[in-house]
Amino acid sequence: MPHVDVTYPTGSFSFAYAIATPTSYSADEIVPDLPCIIFLHSGYVGKEVFELQFSDRRLRQFNLIAIDMRGYGDTQGWIGDMPCTPAESARDVEQVMAKLKLPPSHVFGLSNGCNVALELAVARPDLVLSLTLCSPLSPEEPEEIAEGRLMVFNYWKDLNDETEKGAQPNDELAAEIAAGAAQLLYNNARTNRIESIHGFTLDKSQEIWLSSPQKVEQSYKACIEWFLKRRHIPPELYKKIQVPISIIHCSEDFAYPVQFAEELKESLQSAGVPKVSLHRVPGSHYGNVTNPRQINGILYQTVTSCHPEMSFSQLSLNSTREQKNTIHPTCSAFRSSKMPYVEISPPTGPMTVFYSISTPACHDAEAIMPDVPTILFLHPLYIPQQIFQAQFSDHDLRQFNLVTFDMRSHGETHGVIGEGTYTPAEDVFHFMEALNLPPCHIFALSIGCTVAMEFASSHADRVLSLTLCSPQSPTELEELSTARQEVHEEWSEALLLPDPNEEASELSDEEILASVNRHGLFRANHLAGLKQLAFNNEMTDLTMAYEYILINQHAELTSIWFRMMESAIVQAQGHWAGSTEQIQEAYRTAISWPIHRKALTQEELVKINCPVIVIYCTEDVLYSVENAESLKVQLEDAGVEAALHLVPGPHYGCVSSAKEINSIVRQFVLSRHDVDSLLCVPLTAESNGTDMKTPFDERLAKYDYQPSDPSELQCM
Repeated sequence: MPHVDVTYPTGSFSFAYAIATPTSYSADEIVPDLPCIIFLHSGYVGKEVFELQFSDRRLRQFNLIAIDMRGYGDTQGWIGDMPCTPAESARDVEQVMAKLKLPPSHVFGLSNGCNVALELAVARPDLVLSLTLCSPLSPEEPEEIAEGRLMVFNYWKDLNDETEKGAQPNDELAAEIAAGAAQLLYNNARTNRIESIHGFTLDKSQEIWLSSPQKVEQSYKACIEWFLKRRHIPPELYKKIQVPISIIHCSEDFAYPVQFAEELKESLQSAGVPKVSLHRVPGSHYGNVTNPRQINGILYQTVTSCHPEMSFSQLSLNSTREQKNTIHPTCSAFRSSKMPYVEISPPTGPMTVFYSISTPACHDAEAIMPDVPTILFLHPLYIPQQIFQAQFSDHDLRQFNLVTFDMRSHGETHGVIGEGTYTPAEDVFHFMEALNLPPCHIFALSIGCTVAMEFASSHADRVLSLTLCSPQSPTELEELSTARQEVHEEWSEALLLPDPNEEASELSDEEILASVNRHGLFRANHLAGLKQLAFNNEMTDLTMAYEYILINQHAELTSIWFRMMESAIVQAQGHWAGSTEQIQEAYRTAISWPIHRKALTQEELVKINCPVIVIYCTEDVLYSVENAESLKVQLEDAGVEAALHLVPGPHYGCVSSAKEINSIVRQFVLSRHDVDSLLCVPLTAESNGTDMKTPFDERLAKYDYQPSDPSELQCM
């Protein structure tokens, strides 16, 4: 573990640090000309608390630096009689930056690390490009929290006294200490990543804070004095800060309620800091561990907003597609799975797109196979790309390249619809350009059909064929529009969705959760609506896995879930809960977009220059077969070669009637190519017996899905 030595008149320290770059998970120095992010930890846990940031593919496009503070981790040196405050730690960070020759950097502070970050920003504003403050503390420690910290320390002191007397370790006392810390930091959540970090932290704590009076005194300085002697920074000093600040409040933080984050935001804005935003996300006090996806996304957006001249999607990540941990080898068991992203900048706004590719040779490929037809899948509202599990696992379809991505405000993609004009077809075009995809066959489901037709009209040269499964009506049916508006009014009254004619109320997370509970969001009857719309209540392993994702995933991700239509739709995405902005985004995505979409004109339909197949699922309770028949006639009137296929199944027929629909798609694609040459392409990718392995297997397995023969999807 590398160290840098810093000497003060009253003593010396050798600070342990870690650097990860796009080209190395454990680098000796930063990559020049790339932004740097410095991570500042808080109490009990050293730099290993940032494991889930250092393993994030998007953040690893930057230089990432983490430092063990005085009295923590592998940093060496005795605090002794020296003061131990966030202001002192800020001076330490300044010295480490100078020793490592770091340029002005972005700073991510966690809990008391936020105080260190602010102290650095007011003392040396020239060293800071932005601040991301996760779970900031109150100006002064609340009495009950101070008592809790002292209780944990006294347990630790008692454990040390018994150890010094030669007694066997008191397991009950150790358990009390572990429970106290886990309650404050993680709300006693139990996951592999939390237990790994917590276990490593306890081992390291015994090494550096136990077995001598001097070590126990060091633990008091680091865990008690560092918190209790933080100062309330005078508001006039905030005037020195002229960089963007993102404040993150985690909604399950029982120690420091949202009011402290709101007060900090107000103080910074009153001092004239130019850009201050407050984000509410699910998670415990150490939310960067319990909810890394959303917090990493906020950090990423904060950093990239300061570098509009740079294109981060062009950077090469050479330290393996699955970013390795650089904090400590003990933590390697909970690295995140590989997550392919690409950055695009279409007219609606920038996106960090999460995508998946399967080929005849690989279930989770980095690129398509040349000279093999490519099918691009466009998902519907509410369920992102894993809705196509039954297509990606099909042996026959895997003779082709299969590509899909999470659309704006869905799944793992980062990017909002916002207040401007939404042009999803341009998102598709920029995605294809970014991946350098050739002209593709497109399979679209539900509202994805609207996107596919718009794309085929505006970029006819990029489309070889269209398969439109369960297309919606050209404009939203009046009864469906009314239902959406009624649901919106219901949630407006519940203070969950904003009335578009009124300014949205600022809600605390506690108020939102109370409102959710009042309206019974998680009652089983709400699930019945979704089953009825998507699957007509017909359940298989796969549909039950989707049910678990839509209804029960809040237990895994601690998210708030929205009922979007009275008859059917339950949706929960990290994009749509936690702040006023995210709640407004839910309205734009799930209500405004479907209601206000426009039918293609005859002039636009004429521009479609490829054959089209329309698939109507005969148990579709929302859209009639006449709608599908009318679409076929409109296409033919525009000179487009079109055909209509009727298959059994509900609206999301690609799940429930996969066998029939996959066969239609395969024959349609083959009809546009040299069949003999395609049938000679070897299918060498890994299979799960009767099914091909897919990029979604691991994600769906968490929800009790076991890959099975596609024909079993019929047995509902």
